[in-house]
Amino acid sequence: MMSIAAGPAMGRSEAVRAFAAALLCAALCSARPGFAADVAWRGGTGWWDQAANWSGDTVPAAGDNVSITSGAVVLTNSTPWLGTVVISNASLIFTNWGTSLSAETVNVLTGGVLRISNLFTNDLMSNNLTVWCGSFCLGIGGLVDGDGKGWGGLSNSPGYGPGGGGRVDNEAGGGGHGGRGGSYSGAPRGATNDSLTAPVFPGSAGGSSLKYQSPPQPGGAGGGAIRIAATGTVSIAGIITANGSYGPGRCGGGSGGAIFITARDLYGAATAVVRANGGNGGGQSGGASGGGGGGRIAIWRSGGDFAGSVTADRAPAGGDPLGEPGTVYWGILPRPQVAPSNSFGRGASIRTLAPVGGETNLLLALCDSGPSTNAMQWALLATNDFLFPSATNGLLPTGTVQIVQITNSASGKSPGVYTGEVVFSAMHSGMIDVPPVLLPVQIVMTVTDALPPVIASIVSSTPDGSYSAGETINVTVNFSGPVSLSSGALKVLLDTGREVSIGPFAPSLSASGSYVVQAGDSTPDLDAVGVSTTGPVTNAAGRGLWVELPAVTIADVRNIVLGRPTVVLDTTASEPTDLQDIPVTAVFSVPVYGFSASDLVVSNAVVTNFGGSGADYSFILKPQGRGVVRVDVPENAAVDASGNGNVSNSLSRTFAYRLDVTVLPPGRGAVSGTDLWYNLNVSLSPVPSEGCFFRQWSGPGLPEGQCLASPLNLVMDRPRTILAVFGTNTAPTTRTWSGSGSWFTLANWTPMDFPYEGDDAVIAGGVCVVSEPLQVYRLTVTNATLLFTNWNSTLKVGNLMAVRTGGVVTAAGPFTEQMPSNNISIECGSLAVDAGGAIQADGKGYRGGYSWYDASVSLWITNDAAGRGPGSGPPGPQTYPKFDSYAT
Repeated sequence: MMSIAAGPAMGRSEAVRAFAAALLCAALCSARPGFAADVAWRGGTGWWDQAANWSGDTVPAAGDNVSITSGAVVLTNSTPWLGTVVISNASLIFTNWGTSLSAETVNVLTGGVLRISNLFTNDLMSNNLTVWCGSFCLGIGGLVDGDGKGWGGLSNSPGYGPGGGGRVDNEAGGGGHGGRGGSYSGAPRGATNDSLTAPVFPGSAGGSSLKYQSPPQPGGAGGGAIRIAATGTVSIAGIITANGSYGPGRCGGGSGGAIFITARDLYGAATAVVRANGGNGGGQSGGASGGGGGGRIAIWRSGGDFAGSVTADRAPAGGDPLGEPGTVYWGILPRPQVAPSNSFGRGASIRTLAPVGGETNLLLALCDSGPSTNAMQWALLATNDFLFPSATNGLLPTGTVQIVQITNSASGKSPGVYTGEVVFSAMHSGMIDVPPVLLPVQIVMTVTDALPPVIASIVSSTPDGSYSAGETINVTVNFSGPVSLSSGALKVLLDTGREVSIGPFAPSLSASGSYVVQAGDSTPDLDAVGVSTTGPVTNAAGRGLWVELPAVTIADVRNIVLGRPTVVLDTTASEPTDLQDIPVTAVFSVPVYGFSASDLVVSNAVVTNFGGSGADYSFILKPQGRGVVRVDVPENAAVDASGNGNVSNSLSRTFAYRLDVTVLPPGRGAVSGTDLWYNLNVSLSPVPSEGCFFRQWSGPGLPEGQCLASPLNLVMDRPRTILAVFGTNTAPTTRTWSGSGSWFTLANWTPMDFPYEGDDAVIAGGVCVVSEPLQVYRLTVTNATLLFTNWNSTLKVGNLMAVRTGGVVTAAGPFTEQMPSNNISIECGSLAVDAGGAIQADGKGYRGGYSWYDASVSLWITNDAAGRGPGSGPPGPQTYPKFDSYAT
């Protein structure tokens, strides 16, 4: 027997209702209205609204039954009211704040996941997870995932969100929500926010500190916002989670998110988990930064039992003091009027149950239909002594139970008494040798008008546009059937914080009120965010209005902009960028006055070239160092014609330098540790392919003297291009150069490859540039130029270095007076310079030229160029003696 404990402030219900938490999901999967189409996801990852992703090449329509059993489905807009939605071994990903899933029945079974997509910023609330349904079942192994999907963090800044953790010096505070975030060394704690009884805000992010972080990282993100609204039953055996993320390094943790559940009956098995806990500060295990505060959970229901866990705890580690616990609120809804006492659902009841040909203790429950349809679905519930009649076996309810036939239903029927028959197929999971049992059950069904009236939508007849203080905007509430209000008021809360009060009204399908815009009211898209009553709103039968914010509200049908000017900051610069001049445009929603460069708040940059008027402005940001460049247009920096100050906005880009790493020749190796952009430092390590070896680094971005470094550590204070040169263990050969370019220009060598230590190299035409230390066995320069371009570029020749007719070895110089740039450095076994060949350093140094070599040679070098520098002198013929031994 399964035992399910009662939830807070609720008594234990009948055994059959408690047992429902374990069996309801499987039973509902088999309950499908006969008139709906069955639509299945074809697998893979894709968009819900693309027909090719669904069986029959049709996007699910109203009333359809939807099956998603593999892959990931991205939902960007609200669905119509569907029939049964089953998700197992697959994910449904919610994007956009107004997106919702609406269905008669939603079953998230083993391996099924409902997930929120992106993080929020202070400027954009992007996503939440909203389910409107008749009944909702989360089976064992099912997951509703909002972890770390609330407000996000920002590097070296306070966290986003109304409870964002602060930073001071090198310490950061945790995000707050239901409880304040933790602190460390005086870092500001994230504040509490949102509603105790109806939380809708996600968790806020922790602050970010630069201490011990390279590169800097954002604070931990808050948990997401999850809303599940069922007119009937919510059964939970899996996990619903909206935890905050931990803060890396010395960053604060994110606060727990929001979980808001309303249901007529709520059942939770012992495996059920509902949580919105804060994330640790100062690393995954907690350290010296503030942890996140607990989130907010509100659960409203009329009845049921819950044996699982519900927590909104603070982060267990991070900070001194730690964060504060969040809130868990259990609310009791008044139970709507229902059918006679043995009814198991609004809309119909079962008066008697009689099996055909045997005794049994079966119970049928009628799943709630949604407010938009009269369709009814049957689901099977069972007591713990449930028996199937068979020839030899009595089977306990641990196997598979399916409804295979319904000869009558409540669909479309007027109130009255009806008879019918339901046929079940049962298979015991532990007795594979027992065939399925078909069990017909006769029923007597009483259909009643038991559904309460609901709010169908909240809309406005006011046209789209911008409205200022003093102007009036219509707000209309539509109902599912005629209702009236005899006293008190029906109140609609708007996102401006204002409340529209609608007074008593006669029976009607709608009721309207007016909202007069006040000075300072501002919203980019007016919407209703709450609804309540202070008097009885009832239909002709006396049934009270089910008061809940509907799926369709003002922002779904209108774009009404109020009050203060908004500003959009934009740039053509990529993220990150290496532009020294970052162009920025600031476009206000209306013409403004008094806006100037001095109003901008910038970090790590200066503003130049500011200009513009009316609604359009532009300027240049000049970065002052690597890292985040940010510009803010503060609140009230400009005013419109009515004197309304603007809403704040900001723009940031990471100023960094590009690192390009090329492997030469391609395919002989790789380089680990490379990325495209850096704003600090980078370490590169060569990884040769099999049969190859690393020779050296090269390229214009290579610091002098680092050609053989492994790893190669670079300070990214400029753009850098690095070549990683790899070799193979091949037999020595002769390679001939022609053309112009770096020694490492692969295409200029024949055969195509770089000369190795054992190879002979012949420079036979053009210009070959030596920018890094090199080594070959023999080197010949004839009718070509060998050009040295770095002070530390030494050419090592194991045997003969020969400069033949037309061959010139020279340097790029001359030097500046601040920095010696180039010389000619050759180490060789022997050196020969033919008539018509030259090692030429004229005019390449402070005093006219400086050449040196290590060899046993017979050679005269003439140097008669004028010089500059501390030892400069007049030009004139000078000779160096003949060297017959090692000489410098």
